[in-house]
Amino acid sequence: MSVDLTINGVTYPFPETGDTDWGPDVTDWATAVTGGMLQKAGGTFQLLAEVDFGTAYGIKSLYYKSRTANPASSGQIRLAQADVINWRNNANGANLSLGVSSDTLQFNGSNIATASDLASYVPKSLYSAKGAILAASGTSTPATLSVGTNGFVLTADSGEATGIKWAAAGAGDVLGPASSVNNGFARFDGTTGKLLKDGGTTLVNADIATNAAIAFSKMAALTASRALVSDGSGVVSAATTTATEIGYLNGVTSSIQTQLDAKQPTISVSDTNSIDSTLSSNTISSSLKISTGAASNGSYNALLTIESDGLMAQVPAYANALTNLSLAVTFGAGAMTIAVKTLAGNNPTSASPVIVPVRSNTASSGAFDLVAVTSALSITVPSGATLGLNSGGGFGSVYLSFINNAGTGELSVNSQWLQDGIISTSAIGTGSDTAGDYSTTSRSNVGSRMIARLDFNSAPNGTWASVDKVSIGNCGDLHSATSVVTLLTATSGTKTPGASNNYLAMSGNSLILQPGFWKLNGQIGFASSGGSAGYASFQALWSAANGGDNGTLPASLTTTTGLTVLSPYDSSGGFNSPSAYLTATLNAGTLQMPEVTVYADRTATVYLVPRAAMSTPANARVTCAAWAQLIS
Repeated sequence: MSVDLTINGVTYPFPETGDTDWGPDVTDWATAVTGGMLQKAGGTFQLLAEVDFGTAYGIKSLYYKSRTANPASSGQIRLAQADVINWRNNANGANLSLGVSSDTLQFNGSNIATASDLASYVPKSLYSAKGAILAASGTSTPATLSVGTNGFVLTADSGEATGIKWAAAGAGDVLGPASSVNNGFARFDGTTGKLLKDGGTTLVNADIATNAAIAFSKMAALTASRALVSDGSGVVSAATTTATEIGYLNGVTSSIQTQLDAKQPTISVSDTNSIDSTLSSNTISSSLKISTGAASNGSYNALLTIESDGLMAQVPAYANALTNLSLAVTFGAGAMTIAVKTLAGNNPTSASPVIVPVRSNTASSGAFDLVAVTSALSITVPSGATLGLNSGGGFGSVYLSFINNAGTGELSVNSQWLQDGIISTSAIGTGSDTAGDYSTTSRSNVGSRMIARLDFNSAPNGTWASVDKVSIGNCGDLHSATSVVTLLTATSGTKTPGASNNYLAMSGNSLILQPGFWKLNGQIGFASSGGSAGYASFQALWSAANGGDNGTLPASLTTTTGLTVLSPYDSSGGFNSPSAYLTATLNAGTLQMPEVTVYADRTATVYLVPRAAMSTPANARVTCAAWAQLIS
């Protein structure tokens, strides 16, 4: 039986004694050995993996050569110019390389000094003793100058080999004492001008000559244009009183307090059209205003103003009146900005405020807070925010309210009319697409007062470009404000039912009613496409919600918030809403809705929802047309 022998990963059967027909096997094995062995004649011997020679012996050779092109032509290790020798660093985090760059040996990227480099360095041996300093006896010729005698100074001397020497201090130098008083000042000792002595003390006032005439500008600068006073430490400092205020005293000839005490302390009014005759010799400006006190419930700081016939009381604001209010509505990039303005069309100021009485933020209190707007105030409805006024709703309105944020006035918008009261708002943004109260910053439990209504002939659907009518007033007035349109229309897209007898979720089948009396009408078209739908019955009803594309009856029209159905209707078909019903076997047909009269006491949305029984829903095509006429 043969023995398996592996050569370079390939197994060959090798015969044993007694085997027959072993010639081909031996030939294959011999060929593999010859082709895969290392030859003395050299040549290519390609390893398939690293070779581990164990721990006992190594490899001995005349030289080792890199496989990189153009290695060194001599030496025991022959590397190419780009080859490197690497060691692992101590932290085992990177390699430290030894290589060549531009014919310079580098270690880890830094040049290793050459003999010429070392020749330019100064050897430490030149510093031969303590105190020796290094100088030069010529160009690039360092020389040592030994330490000098104690007390000597270093001076230049061109006669010395190094050009410098140690020498005794010159006769012109000044010598001082061995010790002195800290922070004291020095005096000359004698008249030679060469000796100093300790002054023995610090500088005091007596040391300043009487005629020194030191300029005041030499002192540290104080705050400009202020009166000077002595502080608690007796040091001159700047007061808060300005030079301008000091100037007001110019020309005073006697005590100001005495002059003030001599003036009449009060002004007494003898009747509504005159001032006490004690002031008959004085002129009273026609702009004089006398305040009767702080704001209270029912009035905002009543003022007395001098008119041509004397004094006339004016009360500019009452608890239920909007004072000095107008609005500016502007549009840009699909957004709408509503800004509070004065009656003159300007931003409010403290001198010309807009005053809005708003109910208290306390739910248990019915009192009004008078909130004054004294600076610019506005709210922006961004492009993309529909506020619930989509293209299928026809006519629409935006109601503007003034909210009381802890005494600061802010604005909110809503597409529905609501009573004044305490509300919470959401921050307005591009996703504000449902009816609700929105303000620039969300607020909780704040007093709200409706102040304006903006009417649009067609719902902006998130692109605000123009307004058709702006009405300013109280909540009740805005509820009954005349609309800019008297007829609303809506036409749906075509719908293919998913199943028979589904109440269909149509698009464009709703009407947004503003407060008032309305007559509702509608028509539903049932058609076939791609074959007969096989209709068995047509149905439709007015509802408070859209259909759900299922068999669930949508909410009755009578459940619409703020809406009263005035017309009688037949509920025999199982609908608790005005509806129409037709049973017939047809491929197509039109269902006319009976006219319905309703009253909306606030903004209300109504839906015309169709339903049909059919044998082939995939072939059915349904459309709706709805309209409403404002009666009053």
